[in-house]
Amino acid sequence: MDIRVCFPASVLPEIGIDPSLFTPDRLEFYAKLNLLKGGIVFSDAISTVSKAYAREIQTPELGFGLENVLRARTNRLFGIVNGVDYLEWNPETDQFIAKNYSVDDLSGKRECKRALLAELGLPTEDLDRPAIGIVSRFVDQKGFDLIEEIAPRLAELDIYMTVLGSGEERYETIFRQLAAAFPEKFGVRIGL
Repeated sequence: MDIRVCFPASVLPEIGIDPSLFTPDRLEFYAKLNLLKGGIVFSDAISTVSKAYAREIQTPELGFGLENVLRARTNRLFGIVNGVDYLEWNPETDQFIAKNYSVDDLSGKRECKRALLAELGLPTEDLDRPAIGIVSRFVDQKGFDLIEEIAPRLAELDIYMTVLGSGEERYETIFRQLAAAFPEKFGVRIGL
């Protein structure tokens, strides 16, 4: 457990929390105050970014010591896939894509790729070239510092990179520079 989320019990009066809540089944975590644990214990519902992650945080590998607390609240723990509505965003029925496709018939996917590349001003002659897509906020938390580190190597690869997002100016600048320097590989739209 990251020590920054744990505090000495002596802070309870300072932050206005009743010391009677400092028990192993509430706020106490290995003789320290853990407000994250308290949030889990007292929440009406707990959500994560996916169903898989909701399962994973109940394991010792990803529970960071709170896996038992999370397992005890499993009836209140929900994985919600980052806001995607699969009924609306279904490639079999989506009226806004270039051509529909399904898991059994992927032929329309190629037309969708062609349309995406064209919309971003990328060449559409080589549809066998892999296309990497990013739709995100541009912040450190999302790992864009890692992309910043390898940007020169990405430019050397035989790929398309399609990017839609906004956020920290340094990352917006990096993507703009990549698109300007390599317009045949990087298609970038800043702003969501």
